[in-house]
Amino acid sequence: MEREFLLKGDTTITFSTPSMKFKKWKFEAIEFKENSAEITDPMKPDLDKLIMFLSDHPNLGLKISGHTDSRGNPDDNLRLSQARADAIKEYLVREGRFQDTRIEATGYGSSRPIVANEVSEEDRRINRRVEFEIVRME
Repeated sequence: MEREFLLKGDTTITFSTPSMKFKKWKFEAIEFKENSAEITDPMKPDLDKLIMFLSDHPNLGLKISGHTDSRGNPDDNLRLSQARADAIKEYLVREGRFQDTRIEATGYGSSRPIVANEVSEEDRRINRRVEFEIVRME
């Protein structure tokens, strides 16, 4: 069973685990400053929700996907999206004391847009996002 939840339009969490009760999580503050991969204080409460969930479910892992809008150099966007996904992973591993192998971080730059032809700032905001997928550990 897979369930996908859109969270504030720029953060998605997908559950790929069978036979679990799901509740919608709303992440209010997982938004990076422009050209930054720094975890800010407003992000921490939402990231701490993920830590609590993963602590309560030791048989589950997490895939983090970072995405950017299409502005700028594609190579720079790829590096930035990877740096953002890595920053979230590092925070979760450090604060949750999880094994590094339990969390996977991948940056996709602007290669997987939700809005294919960005014409407005809203389109770009939708494409700038972090996605989380909860997966069963093998």
